[in-house]
Amino acid sequence: ASSATAVSTSAINLSWTAATDNVDAASAIVYRIYRSTTSGGQNFSSPLATTSAGATSYQATELSASTKYYFVVRAKDTSGNEDTNTIEVSATTQSAAVTGGGGGLPQGAYLAPAEPAGGFVILINSGAEITTLREVTLTLNGGSDAVKMAISENANFAGAVQETYATTKTWTLSSGDGAKTVYAKFYTQYGVASAAVSDSITLQTAVEEVVEVPVVEEEIEVPVVEKPITKMTVAELKAKVVELLAKVLQLKNMLAALVAPEIEGIPGGFKFETTLKYGQTSEDVRYLQIFLKSQGKEIYPEGIVSGWFGPLTKAAVIRFQEKYAEDVLASWGLTEGTGIVGKTTRAKINELLGR
Repeated sequence: ASSATAVSTSAINLSWTAATDNVDAASAIVYRIYRSTTSGGQNFSSPLATTSAGATSYQATELSASTKYYFVVRAKDTSGNEDTNTIEVSATTQSAAVTGGGGGLPQGAYLAPAEPAGGFVILINSGAEITTLREVTLTLNGGSDAVKMAISENANFAGAVQETYATTKTWTLSSGDGAKTVYAKFYTQYGVASAAVSDSITLQTAVEEVVEVPVVEEEIEVPVVEKPITKMTVAELKAKVVELLAKVLQLKNMLAALVAPEIEGIPGGFKFETTLKYGQTSEDVRYLQIFLKSQGKEIYPEGIVSGWFGPLTKAAVIRFQEKYAEDVLASWGLTEGTGIVGKTTRAKINELLGR
C-alpha cells in the first residue's frame, strides 16, 4: 500500500497504485489485505480481506480506538500468482477520549448519525424494479449528521471507501443480468457509521433477437360464371366444378391460417408441455416470449426474446392469464394471474396456436 489514513476511532483507509503482470491487466488483479498490531506480525496465510478486481483502495473497519495497525497489500492475478511484498504502511486509529473542553472531542462525537424522518434511505432509479442499463441513479438520505458515505454491492462493504455525502449519485451496476443490491452507510464528521441500508433492482440487458410476426395478406379471385349452367356442356360443367373446388380449398386454408396462424420462430407442431416460471432459461421460454410478443403490445409491450424468464416475461404472462381468465384462472378459483405457465395456461396457448 502507498498510504494508510485513520478516518475514525474504528476505521483506516488504505490506498495503493494499481499493479500489472504478464498474466492480467490492472483491471483484473485483486488485492489481499494483511493486518497486524505489531510490525512484521502479519499472517500471510490468512488475509483480512480480498478486494474486488481493479480496486486501488480499501477501508479496514471494526478496529480498536487509539491503536496502531500495520498493513501489507499484495496483488494477486487470475492464475493465482500472489506477490511477496512485505512493505508495511501504518496508521493509528483516532482516540476515543472525550473531554469537556480544550483539546478533546466534544460530547456526542462517538454517537451514530441521527436517523432522518422516514429512516436512512437508498433508492435505485427512484425505486424502480427493472433497469435495462447498468448505469443507474442512486437517491440517498443520510440525515443532517451525514458528511460522508460509503456505497457498495457487497454487504460487508469490501473495497468500499468513504466519499463526500450527496443526495444523488450515479452508480454502475456490476456486470451480468439478474438481481442487484446496492448498500449504503452514512458517517458523521467523526467517522461514526450508521446501520447499512440497501435497495435492489433487476438488471435485464439481454436481448438476443427481435422476432417480427409477419402479417400475410392474400386475396382470392372469385370464379366468374360466364353463362347459365343450363347452357353449359358437360365438359364445361366439370371444369367449373373443379375450379370452384379449388377456390373452396384456398378459402379453407386461409381460414385455418386466421384461426391458428403460424408464428415465425416457433417450430410447426410445437406444443407447450412443461411448466415455465420465473428464473428459467430454455428454448421453451424463448418460444413463449415469441408467442407473447405475437399477442400484441397490450400483453408484452417490451417484446424481448432472450430465452430468460425474467420479470418482464412474468408480467406478460400475468396479462395473458387475466385476458383469458375464464379459461386459465377460473378453474383454480383465481382472479389474478400467477405468472407461472401451468396446465391451463399452456392449454390456452396451444389452443390459440391450433395445436
